[in-house]
Amino acid sequence: MQSRFEVSLVSKSRPGAPGTRRSSPWQVSAQAGGSHSLRGRPDHAALCEPAPATPQAGNTDTHEPHVDRRSGLAAFAGIARTRRKLRRAAANYSGVNLAVFSSTRIRKEGEIVNNIQLDHSHHRATPIKHKLCYLANDVDVPTNVGSLFRIADALGVEKIYLTGSTCVPPNTKIKKTSRSTEKFVEYSYTDNAGALVAQLKGDGYRIVSLEITSTSIPIEDFKAAPSERICLVLGSEDKGICQQLLDISDETIHIPMLGSNSSMNVASACSIATYQITRMLCHE
Repeated sequence: MQSRFEVSLVSKSRPGAPGTRRSSPWQVSAQAGGSHSLRGRPDHAALCEPAPATPQAGNTDTHEPHVDRRSGLAAFAGIARTRRKLRRAAANYSGVNLAVFSSTRIRKEGEIVNNIQLDHSHHRATPIKHKLCYLANDVDVPTNVGSLFRIADALGVEKIYLTGSTCVPPNTKIKKTSRSTEKFVEYSYTDNAGALVAQLKGDGYRIVSLEITSTSIPIEDFKAAPSERICLVLGSEDKGICQQLLDISDETIHIPMLGSNSSMNVASACSIATYQITRMLCHE
């Protein structure tokens, strides 16, 4: 069994262009079970071919419709090639008319699909930085350090302090995982984490360790005022946060674990904690 759908695209108007509306129907067939996306690319290999033209009254010409490649519609002739080309082409259109024909779901012809996946070209960076920093001590796996930079860039963390045996840029694995965000997130390195904590406390930071301990509280019970400065302490993937840092922390929080494992990856835990904390700090 195969499912088929037809895509008709409406291009944005261009100054001086002879017309503002162009459409070209295409048929896409895929084996049953493949999930179709807006870009017309199923999970399995797709077969893309021009839809046969419908003869108009008084017109006996039944050849395949001509596609004006200059309009950008030619990118949709290669639906099975790459997602990148399809996203680029979709960005040039104001709307997509999608009609789906299957035994289980039918959409009315002419419906406008507006939930289109956006790519990096649509993103606009902001100068927003929260009063939150990381202290990453003995995080010696480069990919985890790279993830910390990417999380910090995405969620507005002001700075990352790297201490102990933590990997430091420049590092190829850090760069690959961070997507080069180490260029945009401020960071520094010191070997003495204890002295750094004392300095941060003097600057008014509340030291919060992310670790499961005998006195740690669930992260949902953690409260912070919008005006507070917080330093989130992260520890080794293997041994966690050392006792020295736990002893001088103002508070210790943990993420409740419901499964059979008692912990999660340091970068994964950091992303959850960062999102939870920044939600409190942004309500000024």
